[in-house]
Amino acid sequence: MSAESAFSVQRGASADADEFVRLRSALFEEASRPNAPVDLAALGERTRAAYLRGIAEDSLLVWIARDADGGAVGALAMHLFLRLPSPSSPTGEEGYVVNVYTAPRWRRRGIGAALMEAMLAESRRLRLGRLRLHTTEDGRKLYARFGFREHADNMQLVL
Repeated sequence: MSAESAFSVQRGASADADEFVRLRSALFEEASRPNAPVDLAALGERTRAAYLRGIAEDSLLVWIARDADGGAVGALAMHLFLRLPSPSSPTGEEGYVVNVYTAPRWRRRGIGAALMEAMLAESRRLRLGRLRLHTTEDGRKLYARFGFREHADNMQLVL
């Protein structure tokens, strides 16, 4: 693997908050195109606070992909939560993947897959009963490759 394509995946910690916010803001900036982006500064401040709280409470697990120079080029975040047990989630312990992002110039080099593998290994270690996520068209193929399937009975209310 050349140095230009070399990367590693590490668990995120409190010290990674600013890099995570930068990557998550880039995700939302891309997603808003061609429309005007949301107020990324305000969203970034709230994201940083939520990130630090989730890391401190062990309710947010994060993985950061870094290039050979240590720069953050991708991230995955997953909330952990407890629900009442059900047939599809016998323990009631579940994960909700809320952020998978790779910087554009690093795409198609295996970073998304490496982030998913790290998250799935930890999810299995924690014996989570079920994982959920919402996807874009671009991400659908990656998640399907890891066994995620469409689930169309969800409804939501945005307050």
